[in-house]
Amino acid sequence: MTIKRMQNSIYFDKIFILSILRINKNINFEICFQYINNFLNNHINKSKITASLQLMVFTEEEIKKCLAQMTPNSGMGDVGIESIVFIECANALSKIITHLFNLIILTGTFPNDWKCAHISPIYKGKGSKSQLENYRPISIISPIAKLFESLISKQIYSFLEINNLLDDSQFGFRKNKSCEMALQSLTDSWKNHLDKGQDIISVFLDLSKAFDTVDHQLLLAKLPYYNFDKNTIDLLADYLKDRSIKVKVNGKLSEPKKLHFVIPQGSVLGPLLFIIYINDFHN
Repeated sequence: MTIKRMQNSIYFDKIFILSILRINKNINFEICFQYINNFLNNHINKSKITASLQLMVFTEEEIKKCLAQMTPNSGMGDVGIESIVFIECANALSKIITHLFNLIILTGTFPNDWKCAHISPIYKGKGSKSQLENYRPISIISPIAKLFESLISKQIYSFLEINNLLDDSQFGFRKNKSCEMALQSLTDSWKNHLDKGQDIISVFLDLSKAFDTVDHQLLLAKLPYYNFDKNTIDLLADYLKDRSIKVKVNGKLSEPKKLHFVIPQGSVLGPLLFIIYINDFHN
């Protein structure tokens, strides 16, 4: 493949989509559904959850403060409005954005214009630059969409932590947890068993392109077991539906391509939804 052809965003577009399809065609989602239903019915005790997750609406003062604290140099995404506009115009925009955010929550409908991510191919630093497989897709989502995601993500995360719904062995994407703590927990366990004269067998798994393997229906099927209310589930379902990407190379964008799997990379909600997806993994 020549460098000239590589500069065309269409070719990057195809390779990123095909990599997702190759991963997902090898997954038997019917078996996954059977497992999830059996596991959740037998292991999650709803009686321990004292409340259901119901997303709360926002006040104008809360939104005004959040607008003023946005990162000024973030990408525009598909909406085409730089974050600096929201920062500088926070006072003028806070009322309408508060109304918009609350409308999204109350209707359970996520704006379609916020569902498209711009993908920039970044060379991984090894292998031939003429091979598309040696480029990593970096995702850019609209600043206003990321702000909304961050606000509802805080509510969801707080609910999960307060009700002790996240497994203790999950160290990724959590506050006050880290890779170092995961390693410390693992080595402490090894030492404990060695002190007892026991043998240790460890199995390490690498979830290649993990976010690209998430089936939306499997994820949504888990949420009622964690007492997410219907409106919240409807909103998350709409958030995941009809996602698309446009690949950007040399300032030119490809046509949008629909994604039927994946957790949106570059998003705020993505990592949180992923750890919910794998929360029962160790069992």
